[in-house]
Amino acid sequence: MKIGGERAYRRARRGVEVEMPLRRSTVHALDVIAYTGDSVTLDLRVSSGTYIRAVADALGGHCRTLRRTEVGPFAVVDAITSALASLGDSGEGVAVRSSAAGEDSEISFAGQFESFLNVRGPDVVEAWKKVVRSRFAPRAVFYRRALGIAEVDTPMSVLVQRMVRPRSSGGRHERNLQSHEC
Repeated sequence: MKIGGERAYRRARRGVEVEMPLRRSTVHALDVIAYTGDSVTLDLRVSSGTYIRAVADALGGHCRTLRRTEVGPFAVVDAITSALASLGDSGEGVAVRSSAAGEDSEISFAGQFESFLNVRGPDVVEAWKKVVRSRFAPRAVFYRRALGIAEVDTPMSVLVQRMVRPRSSGGRHERNLQSHEC
């Protein structure tokens, strides 16, 4: 939904107060996944066009994080499971890691998000969730804020890659022998 020519979620992510017009929507399911006293994690299934932040507001709260898990008949878990099956069973685990926009630019996010190696079978979905959550880990949030970058400006993908058994490995270290600088 657009307000003043701009998508409402972009305004909300920047901290701009967004007053959403009333619209009819249906909440098909609302499950409490976790409750810690000051925070609740919900799993919602809603009709098309539902603004989740408006649901949170109606419940007396606000969204700290929001993750889309399904769109129509397509679910993230099914996509991961299907992609994993298409890799075939090589007997090796997979790597589950992030790839942030701008990761290889002047402002590198390398090392800010979680990565998992040699992950097998049903653990892949849980590893994917942990990598997604790591985008909001204290160190990543601190790093982003220290650089003056808005959360909305740092999209991240999660990759699931087949592990490859190396024949050899190596490294490189450079040092200036005159100044002893690395």
